[in-house]
Amino acid sequence: MILIKHSFISGRSFLIGGLVIGVLAASFFWRAGFQRVVDLLPQIKVAATESGVNPYLLAGLVYAESRGQVDALSSVEAGGYCQLLPSTAAEVAGKMKISGPPYSPDDNLRMGSFYLAQMIRRWDGSVALGLLSYRLGAARVSRNIKKAGSADLYIDSMRGQSKTPLSYVEQILDYQQRFADHDQAQ
Repeated sequence: MILIKHSFISGRSFLIGGLVIGVLAASFFWRAGFQRVVDLLPQIKVAATESGVNPYLLAGLVYAESRGQVDALSSVEAGGYCQLLPSTAAEVAGKMKISGPPYSPDDNLRMGSFYLAQMIRRWDGSVALGLLSYRLGAARVSRNIKKAGSADLYIDSMRGQSKTPLSYVEQILDYQQRFADHDQAQ
């Protein structure tokens, strides 16, 4: 076994054996995506300022959704930096008076930031519920909260489980801190 300290992946030391190449590849892809988003920070800050979202939160969302790849396209046709579904993009573009499709990369950032801000405001400033709504849709989050009995019970029901929508929220909040730390170190 080899002990490797690798802060880009987990921030913790971990043991591996025979997976060094996989770790190095993961490290490369993490850094490549991280750098793409760092390079986008000026545009991200403009979009975030326009919508009132923390720019590092938006950077974390962009990293989680597309790894900073402008041409990212999901299996459900969500596209761009912020991975907006075509229907969501059209709705937000209408509210923002943005013409398209197609939408420019900067417009995708602006629309993603606007939509995220809308989701956070919907939940009285709760970033966690806003991110869950961004990922799952506000109606689904509302149903899940009603079924659980409260927002706190809904979130608590996901704690300790792997691969839940809460993992998405926790990842973005972790990325938010990483982008803030990186930007402030510059």
